Amino acid sequence: MSAQPAEMLAFHCPHCSKAVLLEVLRRWSNVPEGDDEWEPHQWTAAMCTSCGSPFVLYQEREHSDWGTPTQEYPQPDRALPFSVPQSIRDCFAEAQRCMRARSYTAGAIMARRVVENIRKEQGYKKGTLFDSLKSMRDDGVIDARLYEWADTAREVGNEGAHDTTPVSREDAMQVLLFVEALVDYLYVFRKRYAKFQARRQALKEGKDPDALEPVRFE
Repeated sequence: MSAQPAEMLAFHCPHCSKAVLLEVLRRWSNVPEGDDEWEPHQWTAAMCTSCGSPFVLYQEREHSDWGTPTQEYPQPDRALPFSVPQSIRDCFAEAQRCMRARSYTAGAIMARRVVENIRKEQGYKKGTLFDSLKSMRDDGVIDARLYEWADTAREVGNEGAHDTTPVSREDAMQVLLFVEALVDYLYVFRKRYAKFQARRQALKEGKDPDALEPVRFE
């Protein structure tokens, strides 16, 4: 009796940096088949047929079928929330694509471009990026540590654009993490904190805090 052929899934492997076929190794769900008392979830263990890397995929039940699988492991790229301006989200996503493709110098240059777009979105459009970052620090828009991180991204991005030595994977990854922290501070946490303080102030003044825009964890 011949063995059943392995089930294959088309997916993108971050290790291979290309579309590959995943071989399904095992599937399991949180409830027995046919049990309607719970919202069923399904996990799939799979392996890249190109490099052998493991994957864990997650699906939710949509009507009678399983929905589109999402990647749980390895951890997928982060999508910035919609509170971040589109130009910044686009540059950040392109930097991530460069990193997946192992184009680390290009990733560092795109990380620098994220900082360039941040300073313009914050209203600092004149002068060099270096001068704008100092002004943002002096004006209290960013603190000294965030300034250092942003300036590091500027420096490494400049090196990638003008020097003949390629940017290392480690440097490019660290720069992208610095830029992500800067984006989170300016467009997620600062906005979230302002909403939180507004709700607290409304309570102190005897107003209904629910009439305010709710604090969303983006």
